[in-house]
Amino acid sequence: MERKERFAGPDIIRCFAISFVLLAHMLSYCASFNEGLHTAKWTVYVALHYVGITAVPLFLLLTGYLNSNKKLSKGYFKGIIPVLLSYVTISVISILFDVFVYGEKIILWREILSVLNFTAIDYAWYVEMYIGLFLLIPFLNMIKGALQDRKAWHILIAVLVFLTALPDVAGSFIVGGVKLNAFPDWWVNLYPVTFYFLGAYIKEFKPKVKKTGVVMAGAGALAVNVGLCAIFSQQEYAWWVMYGFSALPTMIFALSIFILFYDVRTLPKIISLPVKKVAVCSFEMYLFSYITDKYLYAKLPFDGIVVIVINFALCFVLAATLRFLLKPIIKLVKN
Repeated sequence: MERKERFAGPDIIRCFAISFVLLAHMLSYCASFNEGLHTAKWTVYVALHYVGITAVPLFLLLTGYLNSNKKLSKGYFKGIIPVLLSYVTISVISILFDVFVYGEKIILWREILSVLNFTAIDYAWYVEMYIGLFLLIPFLNMIKGALQDRKAWHILIAVLVFLTALPDVAGSFIVGGVKLNAFPDWWVNLYPVTFYFLGAYIKEFKPKVKKTGVVMAGAGALAVNVGLCAIFSQQEYAWWVMYGFSALPTMIFALSIFILFYDVRTLPKIISLPVKKVAVCSFEMYLFSYITDKYLYAKLPFDGIVVIVINFALCFVLAATLRFLLKPIIKLVKN
């Protein structure tokens, strides 16, 4: 049986996404957004902040792109096993790290509950969200299969954007102390489904667009985010401006990165293997970063950019080691 060719594009996007995650975390530890408002340094920090929050949209776009043909089956649901094993293992490591490094006391039932309710790792909200999305994917694909033509796709995406992207845009504007919430925001948390279908749409139709236009759209969306934030940051940093993962400019910026790289077939050999290895380990790197962020940014007397490089390397080593150790267990459980 001929193996399917592994495109480099999704791996490149995963590398961008995990790098953006670590960038966003670095800014939360090192950047003082309320100091030096409107200076060049502050503007760069704000721009990097908006780049950082596109990590989640990129991961979700990949989920839609790579899973849009999955069907309902017993074998499908076994696919969640590696995610659960990695999450539980890293949660236990995080708890033990707090005990031995920070002197926390173990209360067994509290620790068990923290793993079950996704609070053992502060970043585990993504795991909680992803598990729900994973369980829905076969049924989302049934909806996909029922779409009769491209027009139906466009209507579905327009509805999802209306429900999940526009409320964050409207809520960014405050006049006289009142948010201009002109759109209903009850469904904003449905944004993983929006990005899922956007990724599935790209997989289905492989839209042909000029790369220069994509770059301009992405740069323009980022400029809008930064510009509006600067306008509203008068006395203090206006963090709420376009802050949501699904806010329209953030969505456009994430889509621009995705469209630029998703169809890249190959990379030079010198970088193809590292990119693939990082991509494969990106989920575990994300979870391990909770432990390394807390420790490194408090201990290392270096600039944040230096620490983020060390952090990236350490997270990769930890993630690769864990995947190696869990591989036989995952195989045994699946069988």
